[in-house]
Amino acid sequence: MCDLTSVKKSRGVVLPTVLWITVLTIMVASNFTSDVRINTHATDNIKSAMTLKYDATSAVYIAIEKLLSGETAESLKFNYAINNSDVDIEIRSEKAKTNINTADERQLTETFIQTGVMPEMAQRLTDLVIDWRDPDSLTQLYGMEDQDYFNLGKQYGAKDKRFEDLVELLLMADIEPEMFRRISQAFTIYAKNAGKLFTINSTAHDRSSHNSYAINTIIQLTYQSQNPYRILKWRYNQS
Repeated sequence: MCDLTSVKKSRGVVLPTVLWITVLTIMVASNFTSDVRINTHATDNIKSAMTLKYDATSAVYIAIEKLLSGETAESLKFNYAINNSDVDIEIRSEKAKTNINTADERQLTETFIQTGVMPEMAQRLTDLVIDWRDPDSLTQLYGMEDQDYFNLGKQYGAKDKRFEDLVELLLMADIEPEMFRRISQAFTIYAKNAGKLFTINSTAHDRSSHNSYAINTIIQLTYQSQNPYRILKWRYNQS
């Protein structure tokens, strides 16, 4: 009788233990499955990004071939299907752009307006550009000098020198990345006599997703037999 009672007690202990082990096993398996899904998704995203990058890069070299073959209009736009991507390509001559270092107030304002900026904001951006590049400490009506940047919590003031790269526009007040992408296409830092310079914008779009990969590059055509062109800038932008 005592043995039977012990057996029943043992069974009473074993059953909850088995249930707990089963629950833990299910939890571990569920977490493992979730991790596998996450890792698979991450791997797919990496693969997609790399494919888009190579497709956008291929399109840049297609555009360079077009330029070397004689297609040198101020602006060209075309589209290619490469692998599983639709690639938009735009070629623009740097000579057709406004030099941000030498343009006067009127030229700057007109160029900003041409990019879709409202007149009031165009004047604001013009004054910011002038204060950024000029060596004096006199503030334009809507501009900013050193103390104005410090008052905004910035760790820098106006550069007081020529632009070396258009990305400097992002250091100014009121210029967000979306606006920068629009207005930067209308400006250049290169002089008119710098040679045959072209901007190539190549954006690859994945047909099966909303992913895209953009490349912005500036090239100089030299037409030399060994090196017919030089790449001056190359910038990636994944989205």
